Amino acid sequence: MTIALLELNDLCLKISTKESKIYSECGFALINESGINTGEEAYKSNWKYPDKCLNNYWLFLDQNLFKKNWRWARHNADIAYAQLNKLLNNTGSSTDLILSVPQTFSSEQLSLISGLIKASNTKLRAVVDDSLLASMTINENAWIIDMQLHQTTMTFVEKSASDSGSIFSVTDHETLPNFGFLHICNLLAQEVSNKLIKNSRYDPLHDGPAAQSLFNQIKKNLLEIKDRSEVVFKIKGPSGICEISLDLLAIKTLLASEWRKISNKILKSNKPFALKGSAQLLEKILDSSDRYLGIVPDFDIDHVSKVIEKNQSEKNEIVKFESMKTDEKDLSRANTVDLHTATHLLFNNKAWNLDNQLSINIEDNSIKTEPGINKNSDLAFVLKNGRLDIFHCTDSKNIKLPKIFKAGELITINKTKILLIEVQNG
Repeated sequence: MTIALLELNDLCLKISTKESKIYSECGFALINESGINTGEEAYKSNWKYPDKCLNNYWLFLDQNLFKKNWRWARHNADIAYAQLNKLLNNTGSSTDLILSVPQTFSSEQLSLISGLIKASNTKLRAVVDDSLLASMTINENAWIIDMQLHQTTMTFVEKSASDSGSIFSVTDHETLPNFGFLHICNLLAQEVSNKLIKNSRYDPLHDGPAAQSLFNQIKKNLLEIKDRSEVVFKIKGPSGICEISLDLLAIKTLLASEWRKISNKILKSNKPFALKGSAQLLEKILDSSDRYLGIVPDFDIDHVSKVIEKNQSEKNEIVKFESMKTDEKDLSRANTVDLHTATHLLFNNKAWNLDNQLSINIEDNSIKTEPGINKNSDLAFVLKNGRLDIFHCTDSKNIKLPKIFKAGELITINKTKILLIEVQNG
């Protein structure tokens, strides 16, 4: 019997098994003559054929009849079922399903989802709060920030001591309805459009194929954002290819008001926070504090399954877990997160302090450094509030920067590896 974990986030619906089989897709649907196509194909048609595409059927999951007479779908639940069935088919047959869900689903919606899973000939083993699993994975008392297509959620999970281990419980939650992935995409698209109108009097948002190309590039840039100072968009208009660049400062400014709602709550609570993988773009484009724990690792399905088994009642009722008890053995399997921020670079037994701006060059596997920002260097940066603020990063070399600026991580420039360390009382 295969055990699968389905993470029900419409930005990235992901199903994985103990055998490390993983399949994921976004919550977009294209309805045409052949049926309902979901995922990337639908995303790449959404702005080109808006009358044939939907992307809010998980957000508004219900069985209210559409006003439009779709051939293959009567309501949102039909489209959700088509995508759910596709996800489940990618795990093979005879699957026991653990469902990981955000706080934003109502009890009525969860009941409907349970019925859709049953109709797919899959046994629903348990329903668990997604942030609860995240907090248990990092073994921390923390805010978990998760981004969906249309909203972002903040959920606080409290860790308390029990006789033989710990109890993790969801104690607070807030939803930001205007700060989802699509909201960010729309802000960036409008900014690019404004620049094109100013430069060439051409608006790509009024041209279906051009708008589709722009949103394809926005998604790629946001989900694969590198440690660079800007992102570039290439738009084909009446006069040829136009390039529009947005620097990260401009993107931060666009998102500042919504991010402030998150950061204010976190700062007031004085508690650590972590980002789910779906919210990882926030790690680069928005500043964080020294309470940042990093990206939550992928869930260990075997571990999750065993903890659920210990917490389920003898009646084996399907209820949503918002609190779970773990013992010492369970905790030893968790990916405990270290809060130690790096203070120095270390290479060939030499260390460089990161209190001030620093530029570095790699030549013949040796490091040359100079204070300040030199845009002719390989890398120029400063450590600020536990975060690496990049001023310059050359494109001529393969540079890899760590997601979390903590002791033990590496900066790699071509084949040269520079260790990040923490010096205490030095």
